[in-house]
Amino acid sequence: MAQEYVGYQAPKVDNTYWGFYDWVLLPNGRRQLVTGPEEVVQACERRLRLWRGAWMFDTTHGFPYWKYLGAPDEPETLKAMELEAAEVIMLDPRIRTLDRLNLIADSKNRIYIIEFEVTLVDGTVLEREFTFAKP
Repeated sequence: MAQEYVGYQAPKVDNTYWGFYDWVLLPNGRRQLVTGPEEVVQACERRLRLWRGAWMFDTTHGFPYWKYLGAPDEPETLKAMELEAAEVIMLDPRIRTLDRLNLIADSKNRIYIIEFEVTLVDGTVLEREFTFAKP
């Protein structure tokens, strides 16, 4: 009796595999698309890194960095950025809740560190931390 095909699950990006958004470069040099939970957090990260208006197919896609160009790293500004980041993350229909979101300004290195944890509709809990340059 044939088993039901449930799709290929690419390996999670870790110290062994190099991830480039929705691609995984395996140690043998082959590429595979990331699927499953890892693809969800990569999609969120990609949306947060994209300047709103930069993607010609959907100019509402991305984060409104232009609002924060030259803005000081004051608590009010960081809170406003966190709220906008939360909206961007929650646009993904596969996410049920945003459980944690921290935006940390590193003025010395001119970067922001963003950490978030989400619960997917299937109950899987995922977290991600990444940095991006200050606009």
